[in-house]
Amino acid sequence: MSEKKIFALHPIQEESIKEFCFGKCGKIVFGCIRFAGIETMFPCKEEKCEYEEIRVRLGKLNTGEVIYLRKLKEVKEK
Repeated sequence: MSEKKIFALHPIQEESIKEFCFGKCGKIVFGCIRFAGIETMFPCKEEKCEYEEIRVRLGKLNTGEVIYLRKLKEVKEK
């Protein structure tokens, strides 16, 4: 059985989230995840993100879902 995964997007990546998640992809989930010692994050259930640079496993929710922190590529200046 495979685990459901949530990829959290940290608010510090605001420009990348606006550009890629809202502007191009559109699969970001409205809601938030609060993980001990880390600011509120926004979930995305897209497994294969073309804008992802790095992902780091943070832990597991009570629901069994694994949380990864997804680092998006930087937005290129226009």
